[in-house]
Amino acid sequence: MNVAIVFDSSFPAEPAYYDEVMAPSFKSEPDPEYQIAHALRQRGHTVKLLGAHDDPMEVMHRLRESPVDIVWNASEGFGTIDSLDFLLPALLDAEGVPLAGSIGRRGVPLVLGGSAM
Repeated sequence: MNVAIVFDSSFPAEPAYYDEVMAPSFKSEPDPEYQIAHALRQRGHTVKLLGAHDDPMEVMHRLRESPVDIVWNASEGFGTIDSLDFLLPALLDAEGVPLAGSIGRRGVPLVLGGSAM
C-alpha cells in the first residue's frame, strides 16, 4: 500500500528531504511521523513524508502528482494556528483522498496490522 504521512513542518522541503536529511539527524526519539513511517515500512508499505509548511495547496499538488492509497494525517493545525486542525483533512476529503489519523479531538484512528493490511 502507498501511504503519505502529512505533518506540520516549520520549513518547506521536498518529500525526500524528510527521509534523507531529517530522519537520520535524530539523536533521541524521532517525531511521531517518523515512527509511523518506520512501522509502516517494516510491514512492507511504501511511505512518503509530506511536511505541510505554509501552503496547504502544495500538499494537495504533491498528492495529485503522485497519488497514494491513503493519507495518514499527523498534522495538528496549520502554520502556527492549532484551531485550523480541520484544514488539511477537509481538503483531502474534498478531493476524495482516503484519510486516517488524528483530526483534533475528533480522532479517526488507523489500525495497523490485521487482515486489512
